[in-house]
Amino acid sequence: MKKSLILAVLGVAVTAATSFGQGHVYFANYAPAGTGGTSDPGVDALVTYASSQVPAGKESLAVGSGFSAELFYSIGGGTPTTALTSSIQPFFATDGDTGNGAGYFVFGAIDIPGYTSGVISFQVDVFNTVTIGGYAPGAITGQSQVLTAAGISTGLALGNSLGYNLTSGTFAPFTVSATVPEPSTLALAGLGLAALVAYRRKQA
Repeated sequence: MKKSLILAVLGVAVTAATSFGQGHVYFANYAPAGTGGTSDPGVDALVTYASSQVPAGKESLAVGSGFSAELFYSIGGGTPTTALTSSIQPFFATDGDTGNGAGYFVFGAIDIPGYTSGVISFQVDVFNTVTIGGYAPGAITGQSQVLTAAGISTGLALGNSLGYNLTSGTFAPFTVSATVPEPSTLALAGLGLAALVAYRRKQA
């Protein structure tokens, strides 16, 4: 599928409104300028592998179908710690294939439990769902900046590169990296330690 079609679909996903007295949000890391109104600059926050601590050959590539994104929030601001498990969304295409949507995610209309009004913060976590380059699921992760909005019950888009009413943070590109050494690294470390122990015993 061509990038223009994929991104057109993703681009409808960055607005906010109230549904039956409960805030809900549409969230995506791509939306063309004007999505939230004529003054909305749009957003293009591609998710890529970091330049280090990733499987060999993946550096700087857009993450693909082996990853999912999950939305966290915090009513009243502060660090988002509450996970919206219903928000988990897979990435499209294969690593690096940005023409088919790799590096981009889209959450549909997501209700925020207990929200009625006021400041709310968001953060997106990205994690691998399959073994990639020897790294087990959940071992390659990354987070967006914390994005704080004045409110999501106004019907406005989530502003400042996400729309109008974002009060802090910018939804910018971010990376994922490994949180634990890959198995081969651990094995080599073990061999090195064993050799050191054997050497010291021989010297004793």
